[in-house]
Amino acid sequence: MLKHQSNFMIFAHPRSGSSQLQKIFTINGLNSIYEPFNSDIKVAKYYPIFVEKGIKESLRLIQQEALGFKHIWQHLDYLNNDFLLTNVPTIFLWRENTVDVAISYWIALQTRVWNGIGVKYSSKIVLSPHRISAYIDELTQELERYKRKAVGAFHLTYEQIFGQDGLDRVEAALQFAGGHIKNLEETRLLLKPELRQNQNPWSEVVNNWDDLIAHLSKKKLN
Repeated sequence: MLKHQSNFMIFAHPRSGSSQLQKIFTINGLNSIYEPFNSDIKVAKYYPIFVEKGIKESLRLIQQEALGFKHIWQHLDYLNNDFLLTNVPTIFLWRENTVDVAISYWIALQTRVWNGIGVKYSSKIVLSPHRISAYIDELTQELERYKRKAVGAFHLTYEQIFGQDGLDRVEAALQFAGGHIKNLEETRLLLKPELRQNQNPWSEVVNNWDDLIAHLSKKKLN
């Protein structure tokens, strides 16, 4: 196996709070690489190596250069994600409310505003109920699959991070990765409830909110 005890991976889906968790790791001394397999990053250092030489060589380079990395699993296929889960100590991060994930994701995709903290949209956004529903189904299937594959991973949810025991859960995640909370005050600041994504009620953001909820409710009943 390729793993070294000082290496870790934050393995997550979009809109799960992974960037916030990575910030918390950084201020507490665990520096990590941001999404090395994301082909959309303008200065992509690791993705071209992955394309040319494969997952083993790109992971070897990443582990030489950093303590860990944050990875969004949609950036790779099942086979390569399974390899990472097998060979890297994993903080498995997900969001329990898949409806929130889907809405937040599609709003970010349409507005190109990926940091949802404190954002005020200039106008209400129209979302496709069918796309939201399909995304929820896809995410749910992927979550269940990767949970089964992530044997020995540290499991953490968005709701736990911003819940009343958030500090304890973050400390446990840091310990799993070989660290601990060193900067208590800054860590507490990053866990404040107002730093949750998309603070406004969805009905104030989504123009066709009633239609969307009706569609999702009908599908659930069926």
